[in-house]
Amino acid sequence: MACSSSQSSPPQRENVFASPWSNSDVILVVENKEIHAHRSILCLQSPVFKAMLCGQFTEAKAEFIPLPEKKHNAMLQFIQLLYPPNMIKAAKVVVSDENILDILKLADEYQAVNVVTQCLNEIQITKSNAVPLLVYANQYDQSLLPKFLDVTSRYISAAKLQEYAAVDLGDEKLTQRLLLSKCNHLESLLVKGNRFGQKLLRRAHPLRTVESGKCGHVVSATNFHKARFCSSCLEIYRTEFLTYAVTSRGVLSTQAQAELEGKYFNYLEQVDDIVMSLCPAASTVNEAGTGTP
Repeated sequence: MACSSSQSSPPQRENVFASPWSNSDVILVVENKEIHAHRSILCLQSPVFKAMLCGQFTEAKAEFIPLPEKKHNAMLQFIQLLYPPNMIKAAKVVVSDENILDILKLADEYQAVNVVTQCLNEIQITKSNAVPLLVYANQYDQSLLPKFLDVTSRYISAAKLQEYAAVDLGDEKLTQRLLLSKCNHLESLLVKGNRFGQKLLRRAHPLRTVESGKCGHVVSATNFHKARFCSSCLEIYRTEFLTYAVTSRGVLSTQAQAELEGKYFNYLEQVDDIVMSLCPAASTVNEAGTGTP
């Protein structure tokens, strides 16, 4: 079907649907304008058109079929997308943010599955269109959902997704999948960020590792989780790595330094709890501080 996702408008050629062409045998009237089409194409692509034009309705024998409350431009583009491109000597339909929802609304109304999937495959997914298009992907082609969920997870806040879910989705399972995808994305980033942050701390610290004289363990800036389970290791982690990170920001008062160290330590504990809940097998450290990280 004739479709392109290019955002630039091609040169407009003759509207072939404006007058009879290639034995067209039905005329749709939208906003007092005629759209000349072929019953066979419409019926093949749309069960709704098939029931209308080939069933017991009055439209089955009518030459002119008025379609009130429809927009001519959207209907024209929708009808064109029902046709194989080699049948039409006209500019391709440019599917963009400006027209896709109008086209999809008609495609949904007339149950034209091919047009829906075609448009969803051709459109450039953005944070502006991902959620409204997600509804159509969920209904017509769930194999496309990961592409849309990737965008919503990356670019749209959880609070905003909840607003969309309450108003636009109308599907409890889809809402759950949308929010769960966001959670999974954030958890994945948290794991990566935790690992990256501790590596940066290790590279910045001149010693990188410090051996405890009390317990004999080697404390590394990259393994806060292991240090947590040994009081001696934890004290070294605080005094060596956290103090170093705090004082590297500049001269602070004793109280300000202690407060900032406390905030860092609390953050590391919370992140470590979350990381371990996601991948408990990542460490076999026991409470004595032994084991392989």
